[in-house]
This record gives sequence, C-alpha cells and structure tokens, in this order.
Amino acid sequence: MKRHFLFFPISTILILCIAALYLSACASAPTSASASMPLSQEITASAESRDEGLSLLQAIEQSAERIATELPARSRVAVLAFETDNPNLSTFIMEELAGALFDRGIEIADRQNLDIIYRELVFQMSGEVNDASVQSIGKFLGAEMVITGQMRPFGASYRFLTNAVHVESATRASVPRLTVRNDREMQSIIASFAQQTGAGAEAAAQTQVALAETRVAEVRAAAQRITSESSLPEVQAVAALAAEALAAAEARVAETRAEEARAAQARAAEEARLAEIRRAEEARRAEEIRAAEVAAAVARIPVPTGLSADTSYNTVQLTWNAVQGAASYVISRSTSAYGIYIEIARPNTNSYTDNSVTQGTSYHYRVSAVVNNITGRESTSLNTTTLTIITGTNVPGNTLTEKLTWLSRSGDSHNTYIIEVNNNETITPHTFNFRGGINITVVLRGVGANRTIRLQSHGTMFTVNTNVTFILDNNITLQGHGGNNRALVHVEGGILRMNAGATITGNTNTGYSGGGVYIGSGIFEMTGGTIISNISRHTGGGVVIIDGNFTMTGGTISGNTAGDGNVSSPSSISSSRGANRGGGVSAWGGTFTMRGGTITGNTAHEAGGGVFYRTGTFNKTGGTITGYSSDQINGNVVKDTDGFILARSGHAVFVSDNQRKETTSGQNDNLTQGGSRGTTGTWER
Repeated sequence: MKRHFLFFPISTILILCIAALYLSACASAPTSASASMPLSQEITASAESRDEGLSLLQAIEQSAERIATELPARSRVAVLAFETDNPNLSTFIMEELAGALFDRGIEIADRQNLDIIYRELVFQMSGEVNDASVQSIGKFLGAEMVITGQMRPFGASYRFLTNAVHVESATRASVPRLTVRNDREMQSIIASFAQQTGAGAEAAAQTQVALAETRVAEVRAAAQRITSESSLPEVQAVAALAAEALAAAEARVAETRAEEARAAQARAAEEARLAEIRRAEEARRAEEIRAAEVAAAVARIPVPTGLSADTSYNTVQLTWNAVQGAASYVISRSTSAYGIYIEIARPNTNSYTDNSVTQGTSYHYRVSAVVNNITGRESTSLNTTTLTIITGTNVPGNTLTEKLTWLSRSGDSHNTYIIEVNNNETITPHTFNFRGGINITVVLRGVGANRTIRLQSHGTMFTVNTNVTFILDNNITLQGHGGNNRALVHVEGGILRMNAGATITGNTNTGYSGGGVYIGSGIFEMTGGTIISNISRHTGGGVVIIDGNFTMTGGTISGNTAGDGNVSSPSSISSSRGANRGGGVSAWGGTFTMRGGTITGNTAHEAGGGVFYRTGTFNKTGGTITGYSSDQINGNVVKDTDGFILARSGHAVFVSDNQRKETTSGQNDNLTQGGSRGTTGTWER
C-alpha cells in the first residue's frame, strides 16, 4: 500500500515559530515611551546608566555638600526655583535639596509665603531669574544665599546644574555641573510625577498590548489549522513548540496587563495622596489666614478697664467700664493670681454677681469683651476676698432705737455686738461712746432684705468715737435728707468699716464738709458697699478727710457733689478757700490709700471731680478714678452750676494747677502725693 505525505514548506513552519517568539517578546515590552527602543540599544543604554553619572539623589547630596562648604554654620538659604520638564519633579528636587542643606546645619527660609513675596516684588517663578532679582529676593527673605537650578536631558542622561548666588556680594558659588543617570530610580521618580504626558504614554502602551493580544490570537488560530491538517510527527512537534511559545506570550501579555493595572492603581493612589496633601496645605494656609485675621480682630477689641468688686460673705459683685460694640463679656475666675482661670459667666452687661463663692476665700477675676463673636484680650486680674461672717452677742430689743439704748447701757469691753434690723426704721442721731470701755465692736446688718435707716432730724446719724469699731454690714442702707447740716457718719477716733451690701446715700450737708462720711480722726475702711448721691456745701461730697486714715479696697463712690456753686475767683485754684472741691473724696490731711474700688460719676464745681488733695498723703496703687476727658458719660467731672465743663481743673484728681489728672486713672496707673514717696505717677499739666 502506497503511503502519501502532506509536506508543509519549511518556511511556513519557521515563520510560525518566529511569530510566536516575536509576539512573546512584544508582550513583555515596557509600557513607557522607551518600549519602542531596539533591544540592542536598550541593552547599551542600560549599561551606560549603570556605569556613567550619578543617581538623582546622589547629585542632590553632592550639590548640597558643595553649597554647605561655601557658607558658615547656621547660615540662612532660600531654595527659590528648580526648572525641569515636570513641576512635580521640580518641587521634589527643591524639597530634597532643602532637606540635605538642613541636615548640614544650614537654615532654610520658609517657602510658604513665597507667592506673596513674588507678587510684592513682581517676579515670576520661571527659573529664569537674573542675579539682581535673586539678590533682591534673598534680601527680602533675609537669606545669605539664594539657590536656583535646572535639570535637562543630556543624551541618554540628564545634566544637573545648580546656581548658588551670595546675596551680599551677588557672586556665584562654584557648584559643578553633574551628569544624572537615566536609571530605574530616575524612571520611577519621573513615572510617579507623570501627569497628562504620562496618561498619553499609558494609552499608547495599552494600544500596543492590545495589538499583541490580537497577533497572538491570529498565530494560535494558524497553528491550530496547520496541526489539524497534518499528522506528521515533525509538524506536530513544531506545532507543540509553537503552542508553548504562544502560551508563554499569552502569559506575558497577561502579566503586562496586571502590571499596567498595578501601575494605574499606584498612579491613582499617588494622585490621591498629592491631592490630599494639596487639600491639607490649602486648609493649613486658610487656617493661618483665619488665625491672623482673628488675632488682628482680637487686637482691635479694647481691653475692659475699671474692674472692681463689692464683696460680701457669699457674693462678689463685679463691675467694669463698658466696651463699645460689645455684645457680651467673658468672666473668668481663679483662686490664685497665676493659677488656671475658668470661665464662669457671659453676661450681656458690664456687671455680674458671682454667687458661687465661699466666705473667707480669695478669688481672682478677669473680664474680656466679645465683639462680633470674637473674644478680646483679658483685663488685668482683680483680687478680692469674701468676708467671714462676724459672730457676737445679738443685741436685744424690738426696734433699732431700743437696741441702741440697750447697747449704750450694757455694752462692755472686748466684745462684739450684732444689731439686726428686721424692718425699715427712723432714728435720731446716735453716738457710740462707751465711757471707760475699750475694744468694742458693733455690727449693723439687715435681716431678710435690705433695710433702710432714715435720719429723723438734723445732725449726724452715727458718730464713732475712740475704742469703738462700727461695721456697716450686708443689707443695710443709711438714708440722710436734704437740708441736713452734718455728714451722715462722723468718725472721731474710732473705726468705721463698710462692707459690701451697705449704702450711705441721700444726705445733703448744708453746714460744712462731708456729705456722706466725715473723718475727723480715726480710721475708715471701705471694703465694699456704695456711697452715692450725697452733697456737701463745702468740700468732699462723698468723703472728707481732715485727719486720720481712709483706706479703700473695694466699693463705689459715685454720684456725689461738692460745692454750692458759689465759686470764688482767685488768681489760681490752689490759693482759693477750698469750697466746691472733691466731688468724691476731699483730703485735707491724714492719709488716703486707694487699693481697689471705683470713684466715678462725681461732680465738683471748682476742682477735683473725683479726688481733691490739699495736704497729707495720697497713695493710689489700685482701683479706678474716672475722668471726664476719658469718659464723658460716667467720668468724674468739674463743671459750674450752668453746666459748663471747666478745663485744667482735675476731673479725676486735683493736687495743684500744675499737678492734676484729667483722664481716667485705671487699675495699673499708680499715683502718689506727699508722704515718704513724694510725687510719683503720670500726672498731667
């Protein structure tokens, strides 16, 4: 039997195998723009990249080392611009160069405000900046050296050039040109920064892989056809080899697809990371701008002044000068001067009563104004101590008159007596005089509510003689009357103490000096309370000091008037008879010490709207005395009976024609006159 053989041309079989091998090689080709490079050229370039030039990071380190040798330690350098074909690569090189310089002890100028600097100096960040421009920018940034540079393709490599200009001399430092290899590290860096160009290369690579897949499918179909048409062992063996090559090509195509997918994911992740960095940077800059705007707004809000306190056993009444435009205020409290201040309230007015206090405890307060929802700076701290409830023997009797009568007869030395007033009452003048007795304390307080004691006739309601301490305690008001001929309280050798919740008011002394309190000798301690709306025909609408000591650590002296308007006309105020002076306080001798409290809104018709000083010692180390020149609504004022404001008359304090205070003297404005310290403080002329 004759056998027939089907012969395929040897060229067909060879073409089939070569096609399979070729497609396998194509499928594994790189996806970058260099994928079209012939194999021999690629091998040559790879060898050159291994054997010639530096890596990018090595070039940066060498440049930094050379620049560092040109500068003394801790010099300041500005890395201004570095020109490449990719802005992200430029930023990368500048950041790495700055970091390398910093590692060598060089201070780097902050670049976060360079955009503003460029606008200010009308420069463009193009890399093409002449030496004069660089010198101007360096001086603006306070840098000793300004660095620019560029990296450009140079054959199969890159040329790395750094320009370092000394700002002072405008001379260039010697920094060599460097060759940078186009190695895997460089390609990886460039690929990570690819933007639109990278996207185009990726599309081209995907097209090439898709074409390879099509060619592989065509060759596989041809191989299957040839195999099916011939059973010759030689043909079957060659077909098997072709099938293996095709399988390998397909595997490499699949791997290339997977690599492309991973590269796309990496690019997407990198783009997302860079976008997040940009968002964070924008948010940081926006926050810096907002913080700067808030800081500027805070600086424009006035600090509240005149903070004062009236302190009782279980309350602290705070007042301060209003701030224009303030919608509310923030009250902060601490139990020590340098401790932690905690916000306790946000009142809408310039006063607040703190009821969450404990008797006998020291508290420190600060206040700040809130304008347009921005909280301003805090005021100077104010210290006050709540009172400790005074205990003693309760004086018997149904009325105040009965209790005073019992006390005059039965009060004995070294005792404290409590007179509780349960109703509003009217009494005749009373003198605390215990013949032969010493160290006797009398406390007068209202019970259940504020109680008012009115003067039934002319004269002084209470006279405090030697060896007696008279305390006006909480919830008590002493009410004088118009047409009276004496001060409402007269201290003559004893001690008068006035606490928060006590008031001396409504008395007109047509006889002589002192509308509210007259200190002939002895001591008056005002820790709180209010002396308000009293009038003296002569001097000292609120308080007059002839001799003795008046110490004010709290409370308010307000709305009092000195003078009957019969103003003398001497050549100077200092030589006049002294009437119509000291609307709040008039010091004709003794010592007036002011450590706290407020003297405001008082009127004198000739001099010293707040305080008039004639002789003795005046020492102000705290508290507030307002002046009309600073506060035309609430300030102390000197004006005549027709309402004309008198200049150069000491609206706040008057000592002499050449020593006075027209403006407000606040908490930290210390003033002294007389005594061992002489004259100190910011007096006006």
